[in-house]
Amino acid sequence: MLDEMKFGEFIAVKRQQANLSMRELCRRTSLSPSFFCKMESGKRPAPSGETQIIIARALNMNESECIKLFDLAAETKRDGTLPYDISNYINSDDDIKLFLRKAIKSGVKGADLLKLI
Repeated sequence: MLDEMKFGEFIAVKRQQANLSMRELCRRTSLSPSFFCKMESGKRPAPSGETQIIIARALNMNESECIKLFDLAAETKRDGTLPYDISNYINSDDDIKLFLRKAIKSGVKGADLLKLI
């Protein structure tokens, strides 16, 4: 079920599973009720990566739930935005950028890259 959700729906379900009211989640994150209402209803795109982390912590998400959160958030942008954790990793190291550009240029696919690891 969680695999088919949009970002806002995912947040709403995780909030409900944590048995938190929207007001309590707002208190824990210092974000407004209108912010969460619009986000949960899909009327606004996902917030910044830093805010995504604040929300994930407030909802006590585990690693796989955070990954899902980042992936769904990137999908709301509809502009090729990468998930926050991935873009943060790529931007933290020039050698990673160089590696990926060389992989692109040589036509190496993901499955082949995974074999290297």
